[in-house]
Amino acid sequence: MNDKKVLQGLFITSVLIVAALSITFATADGPGSTIHVYADGSGDYPTIQSAIENASDGDTIIIGDGIYHENLIVNKSVSIVGESRNAVIDSSGD
Repeated sequence: MNDKKVLQGLFITSVLIVAALSITFATADGPGSTIHVYADGSGDYPTIQSAIENASDGDTIIIGDGIYHENLIVNKSVSIVGESRNAVIDSSGD
């Protein structure tokens, strides 16, 4: 096999590996991550408050459908967004 073609192949492979690693590091658990919370506790965290406590500034917390009986303390810059209008945070204490 031609040495030039082997070197070209290795170079292209190296570039693709570096690109894949860059994408992985840019999206993995850094600011701007998305955290999911579901009423049945099956999400990334069992409660909205635990998601807030473990979130970083700039993260988005997606709340699944259901009623969440929680009093929230939000002490960082996060977005809390319902998946639909059927996501309700009830802080009445009832």
